[in-house]
Amino acid sequence: MLDDKVTMPLSHSAIKSFEQCPQRFYQEKVLKKFPYVQTPQAERGDIIHKEFEFYITEGRPLTLPDPTNDKLGLAKPYEKWISAIASRPGDKFAEVKMAIDWEGKKVGYFKGKNIWIRGQFDLMVQIGDKALMFDYKTGKSKNADTGQLELMALLAFIHYPTVNEIHSALIFVAEDKVIKSSYSRDKMAEYKEKWLTQSIPIVQALTTRKFPMKQSGLCAYCPCIDCPYYAGD
Repeated sequence: MLDDKVTMPLSHSAIKSFEQCPQRFYQEKVLKKFPYVQTPQAERGDIIHKEFEFYITEGRPLTLPDPTNDKLGLAKPYEKWISAIASRPGDKFAEVKMAIDWEGKKVGYFKGKNIWIRGQFDLMVQIGDKALMFDYKTGKSKNADTGQLELMALLAFIHYPTVNEIHSALIFVAEDKVIKSSYSRDKMAEYKEKWLTQSIPIVQALTTRKFPMKQSGLCAYCPCIDCPYYAGD
């Protein structure tokens, strides 16, 4: 088992960040040199997610638009999506946080020991041994990554042992677009091996403290302005 001292809890976004540029990952995720600043787009997404959650779990109507407050009513235009999901039969679980350790066992999300990877799905509807899993997206589908769905399915199979089949969907509410993918419990070993393969290089980098710079089209948007590849203004 890996020791907490040589690793850190990972996530889909952390793994993708490392793959894009190990040095940026180091400065952002390990050294925490650049505190997170929420963008207006991210705030909008959070508000819509929260309204969807209350609609599902409490039956609370979506907030109506208010011309005096531009933060109200953001979710109302997407009511057809969430009402269609809410009307499905089955046990519903919203905004559930999940985590597993390096042995693939369920652990606490915040205080679990030797956390390997963490994740959170927006909504899961369980019907017998099958489940529907949804992730709402308020942005554009251009760079959609179903890898997130696969990882959430792996975590869900471990946290929900009676689920054997998961049908997942990225729902781009503003585009009226759905990207689907399906996963089965009998392929868990395959999913786990894939994400272990992507996680081990991060552990190696954390152990050696070697995080090479990687040039890409994203260098223009990187906060690491002292990097020789920095291409911003």
